[in-house]
Amino acid sequence: MTEEQKVARRAFLVTAAVGAGTVGAMSLAGPASAAIEKPSQVPATKSVAPLPEGLVGSDWRWVKLESGHGRTTGNVRADDGTTGTFRSTPLDAGAHLHVISFTDGTLIAIGSGLTQGAYAVVGGTGRYAGVTGAYTATQSPLGRYGEGTSEFTLALRSA
Repeated sequence: MTEEQKVARRAFLVTAAVGAGTVGAMSLAGPASAAIEKPSQVPATKSVAPLPEGLVGSDWRWVKLESGHGRTTGNVRADDGTTGTFRSTPLDAGAHLHVISFTDGTLIAIGSGLTQGAYAVVGGTGRYAGVTGAYTATQSPLGRYGEGTSEFTLALRSA
């Protein structure tokens, strides 16, 4: 292929890519009249229950995994009476992923420390969708059949 053919081919591919992108953007936007014809919709205001400020864990267990790392599991009760489950999974560099699941939503956090540490909330679902913040955890896990405990002090903010 000559240099002239390479330049012509490159120009054609760039033009085709720009055209495809334009068509795609226009299809996402829809017809121009759609915004005028539809009545404006005001989002419904939803009543949001206050977020818990503390959790107490029971049945806190540390289970050794085949990799040699450990996973912590247990039950939690929030200061607002909500109950749920807890699971901690080890990540690289000593970090841990916490998943706290309630019937009305889930909190997901990352931090460090097996027995004591600070954790940043990185996501949530249900009641906790859009929640940000952090918490400190003091955990006392026991062996597989132990009755360990934990305490969490939460500082959460609604979106």
